[in-house]
Amino acid sequence: MILGVAWYVIVGLLRVSGWIDWVLRIPVFEMLWFKDGDIGSLEHDLQQEWLVWKTQHSIQKSTTGPTQVMNGTTKPVRNTN
Repeated sequence: MILGVAWYVIVGLLRVSGWIDWVLRIPVFEMLWFKDGDIGSLEHDLQQEWLVWKTQHSIQKSTTGPTQVMNGTTKPVRNTN
């Protein structure tokens, strides 16, 4: 807990003095800087991909019956009854 408080105080002092802003303006760090909009669009893209996969998977499952995924390929499951 003491380290957490110390970290908060040190980073706060560095922000007020302008050091954090100066470091974030170095070109190398600007290339690595993810802004909130970038992360939100990534989550949106992943959500869209998931919806497409889920739709395709449900269509495939309803047309081919039960399947089993092994080694990245989908194979029909045999009914042993």
